[in-house]
Amino acid sequence: MIYCWHRTDLRVTDNPALHRAAALARATGTVVQPVFIFDPQFYGDRSLAYDGRVELCHESVASLREAYRERGSDLALLHGDPATRLATLANGTDSDGNSSGDGGVGGDDDDGDDAADDSDDNNSSSDNNNSDDDCETDVEGLCYTRHPTARYGLRRDERVERALAASSVGVEALPEGAITVDARERGIDARTGWAERCEAYLTDDPLSDPDSGVLVPGSQALGSDVTIEGIEARYNVASAKGDVPRGGRRAARRRLDRFARTAVMEEYPGGISAPAEAERRTSRLSPYLRFGVLSVREAYRTAVDRVGAERAREFFESRLFWNRHFRQKLADNPRLTVEAVNPVFRDLWADSTGDDGSEDGGKLNSSSEAGNDENASSEAGDGRAKGNENGSWSGDDRNWDRDRDRGRWERNRDYIEAWKRGETGFPMIDASMRALVESGVAQLPNPCNGRLLFRLRSETALDDRRGFHVLPLDRRRPGDQLRPVADAMRTRRLSPESDLRSPQRRARTRF
Repeated sequence: MIYCWHRTDLRVTDNPALHRAAALARATGTVVQPVFIFDPQFYGDRSLAYDGRVELCHESVASLREAYRERGSDLALLHGDPATRLATLANGTDSDGNSSGDGGVGGDDDDGDDAADDSDDNNSSSDNNNSDDDCETDVEGLCYTRHPTARYGLRRDERVERALAASSVGVEALPEGAITVDARERGIDARTGWAERCEAYLTDDPLSDPDSGVLVPGSQALGSDVTIEGIEARYNVASAKGDVPRGGRRAARRRLDRFARTAVMEEYPGGISAPAEAERRTSRLSPYLRFGVLSVREAYRTAVDRVGAERAREFFESRLFWNRHFRQKLADNPRLTVEAVNPVFRDLWADSTGDDGSEDGGKLNSSSEAGNDENASSEAGDGRAKGNENGSWSGDDRNWDRDRDRGRWERNRDYIEAWKRGETGFPMIDASMRALVESGVAQLPNPCNGRLLFRLRSETALDDRRGFHVLPLDRRRPGDQLRPVADAMRTRRLSPESDLRSPQRRARTRF
């Protein structure tokens, strides 16, 4: 059996990992078993995501499972630390390694939360096809898409590599389209010929879907140990947003197909920079690209590679190149999320990241190992709440220099709360925040969001993780924040009076 581990590539179409897994299965005469693992780090009191983003992800996972079932197969839903669960699968068992089909949630939950009993997972018999027994399975390979990542994601991937290194299973991590990984280690320059590679990726034919004969039959598929409903009940997932786009393949394709129409596309250039027009004229595809419900190439071929509205399609094509550009920057330098590119700013608003790239920087409990510092629990001391739509604390707070940051927080508490509510008195700043709070999509253009972040930084010297980073559905550091923050650093200082004279009154009125 070849396992395909889905992460932020929640699609069957044009999926590098699934395409490679299918090729290996055909070559070895076996089948592909797709899996998705609900990582506890993205849930609970120290979550790395907020509920609106989680719900969109869950809808996309459900859509992916439906796609497999339409092909006569099934997607296995597992819960726990990915390194532990994948190592268990590599050893040839389909249980959690500790129990036999009893839910399996608590055994691999290493974030220290005991929010619910295993019974809260509401497992149904239809979602546990084979989990009544620790069935031995011949495992020959594991494939997954290696997305550029940093901080927790980087540590997680390193743990997965270590956990699987001791097994005899062949592991292949496939890079995203047009992304070169490990360039420094391989002694190559990722930027040499990058534009040509990116264009070739976008214009090439998409990878073929796997045929049903190479996928594990649904009756023989690995049993799930959780349901999406059980995960949401366990972690009390409930978004308060009223204008959140629906997740899943159908919603993504509807949005893309509508945007690609010539009549709609022709309006796109006028909405890129104008805040008053951005909500109506921009594509709003970023959440679907963020979770891999659509591939970047699919968006290109649908919205760019056709006749009519050529100027608008060129604008959109440039945005897709920007998408790949920032992903490549993160692949080249994962420290972008913890260290300023310009050395002049490296001690300004610094967090507690250590020189070795670990996130504790010597500040956390010394017993916490890299990759398991989530067990340092209460040292942050400020009563952290689940990352949510109103900008509450989230899991990244353990990365801050708490002594320095707590003082800034106490001195600026009223201003920060007003900033998170969109009530600072700076109309465009407040409109930008309210747009994010309402929908989770950056409906206003990058300069507005850049100003939003820079306002907090310049007035309080606090990290935006105090409230901004949990809001966007499509957040993916650093590509979604490096550019707007850099733009904002070059922007003149604002005053409420100068902002009121801004011509973008419709955007301010709307939000």
